[in-house]
Amino acid sequence: MREYPYGRTLGFIRRLAFIVAIFSASIISSRQTASPQSQPPASAATVRKTTHLVLVDVVVYDKHGNHVTNLTAADFALRDRGQPQNIAVFSNEHAGESLADKTPSPPQLPPDVFTNRPEYQRLEGPPTILLLDGLNTAVADQQISHDSMLQYLRTQLKEGQKTAILALNNSLLLLQDFTTDPRFLIAALDKDKPKTSEELSGPQITLLSKAEAQAMDPRLLRTLDQLNQRHAAESADARVRITLAALRSIARAVGGIPGRKNLVWVSSAFPFSLQLGSSDYFDADRTYGDETRRTAELLASARVAVYTVDARGLSIGLTTDRKPTGLVETVQQPDNLQSVDEQLANSPDAILGSHATMRDLAKDTGGLALYNHNDITRAVALSVADGGSYYTLGYYPEGHWDGKFHRIEVKVAGHGLEARYRSGYFAADIAQTSASENPQQREKRAFEELRAALADPLPATQVTFRAHIPAIQPAAKAQVQIQFLIDTATISFDGVETGRPHCSLDFMVAATSPDGKIITADGRTVDAQLKPDQYAQATQHGLPFSMPLALAPGSYSLRLAVRDSPTGKIGTLIVPLSVPAP
Repeated sequence: MREYPYGRTLGFIRRLAFIVAIFSASIISSRQTASPQSQPPASAATVRKTTHLVLVDVVVYDKHGNHVTNLTAADFALRDRGQPQNIAVFSNEHAGESLADKTPSPPQLPPDVFTNRPEYQRLEGPPTILLLDGLNTAVADQQISHDSMLQYLRTQLKEGQKTAILALNNSLLLLQDFTTDPRFLIAALDKDKPKTSEELSGPQITLLSKAEAQAMDPRLLRTLDQLNQRHAAESADARVRITLAALRSIARAVGGIPGRKNLVWVSSAFPFSLQLGSSDYFDADRTYGDETRRTAELLASARVAVYTVDARGLSIGLTTDRKPTGLVETVQQPDNLQSVDEQLANSPDAILGSHATMRDLAKDTGGLALYNHNDITRAVALSVADGGSYYTLGYYPEGHWDGKFHRIEVKVAGHGLEARYRSGYFAADIAQTSASENPQQREKRAFEELRAALADPLPATQVTFRAHIPAIQPAAKAQVQIQFLIDTATISFDGVETGRPHCSLDFMVAATSPDGKIITADGRTVDAQLKPDQYAQATQHGLPFSMPLALAPGSYSLRLAVRDSPTGKIGTLIVPLSVPAP
């Protein structure tokens, strides 16, 4: 058992039966009524400890672009790095059917028990997230995409379609959680007015007119231009970092929700690389391909299909006789006056680079890249249609989990049929990565991942759990007991085959004031070696853990996070809390 630098070490679970008794009635009921088809990968993964289940969602369409919905597993041939694979899991999701139709409502939770389990958030139809990217999009293009999205919500949103709206600026914001009511979505979008991106506006970048440049000493002009290119590259770095963090946040949020999810990402300037090709700007060249591919893998593993939509609509003039001298033109041309955000987002190089990234991200996740088209509503409607009619193929790759990229190929029997699916996956086990780190590095990474997850606007569902907050005794510093009950199907165990089940979990709790300020936080890492009877009980009822947090009287948001150390999967939950005064 290890200790985070900001918390005291706690002993492992005592009074196991007592804690389980608090939850057992509702948990046993929900496990007995859950449909076995609702989460096939979870049940399969808990049985097969020595290999990995890979799921591939496949959209099949004919030569006219119509979805094909009457296929069976025998109609598919699947290869992993060229090797034929046996299809172990097969399901066919048709439009008009939903998990909510197949799975009964879960039992009502007691007043003092909270959960991040997805079945408590009924998701009719393929869940769709609309991500409006103001971080990477010039304000004029934001306005166009904003208006188009409003038009779609007012006129074309499919009845019963569960939709959420997120906005990306300096951070990821939840405008509206999943809902089927267009009025809530429209109201949320109405409140979010397009605004200039702080990172895209380049406050440290100085543009000069041609006359101003001619009056300046050439050496000073050269120095100013180099500074501008450096600041433009730093802007790209910051935007890539924030954007990828936001996409990872979305993957964590919906990773525990069964089935395919749609992410419609309306954006502009998201570069795959910066290559200035000049020794004058040697420190501005950089590549983001590896980070982008790893993030795409997290999205694909969470079964999120990304539909990238260029907020600029129709892009023209991608070729020009004027050779670009950098990321921004310090000396503005009289025939091409552009603001900094327009240059960074809408230059020919920015457009071509972002289109390449859009194509790769969509291909890697089984979605589509839509650009050079002004109809954003069509893109949203297409993603929803794909999410309502797809096949899921699951297989267990043979051989070593080698950390390399494995390309997936899916062939469909039948003349003229085409398939769209994710291009592959990285056979990387975080446990292997952790083995190369020292304890301090592992703890630092766990802390940073948990802290980032706690700041997410949507609860992470990769690890699901329940939290019970017993009655709090009034005191100047009350001891708030937080009792976790972890769903063992969502965490990993080793040593099961030898009768020595072992798991490693990271816990973090933080109490924030109504204005979002962190009042106190604590964290633990628990290495649990279970006896066979304890493992059997935990598998049936959940794995319990309890930790206290001292709080003064007041109102708080209690933010809870659990991380499975071997896999890096995370679950989070926000619980309202009122501590009574003595």
